[in-house]
Amino acid sequence: MVFLPRVENQVQSFIISYGLIAVFLIAFLADLLMQPIGPDVPLYIGVVFGLHPIQVLAIVLFASSLATVLGYYLGIKFGTEGFCKFYGEKKYKKIKSRYLKYSFIVPIAAISPVPYVPICWISGIFRMNKVKFFLYALIPRTIRLSLVALFAFITVS
Repeated sequence: MVFLPRVENQVQSFIISYGLIAVFLIAFLADLLMQPIGPDVPLYIGVVFGLHPIQVLAIVLFASSLATVLGYYLGIKFGTEGFCKFYGEKKYKKIKSRYLKYSFIVPIAAISPVPYVPICWISGIFRMNKVKFFLYALIPRTIRLSLVALFAFITVS
């Protein structure tokens, strides 16, 4: 977390330079790779720096949805071994125990600071019903990101 301000500054510079394309790329990577920022950061920065709030929200929702689907299918494709190679066995065991313990971990992760990216992978690994997964993941994620967009818009208005 020490590098978070530096990362946010780089995100800000990238968005100022490349606009909506940067918003898409950062939001996609934020929901595909475990790292210190979520798609909220490019969404907020994009709106605050004058990009159209509805366009920014639509792009972030699209990018987040693509990353969510891809994360689920990465879990199916690479399974436990792939997850452990990418994130480590310790992280796998921790996320797996929470996943198995809490029946609503997917919507909780989608709307809260609980790590979302590994939950998508684990959902694929355990072959959660696709329709359930996408509803549990995408509806709360849409609500969360819409609230961030609204907050950003109110902040600059």
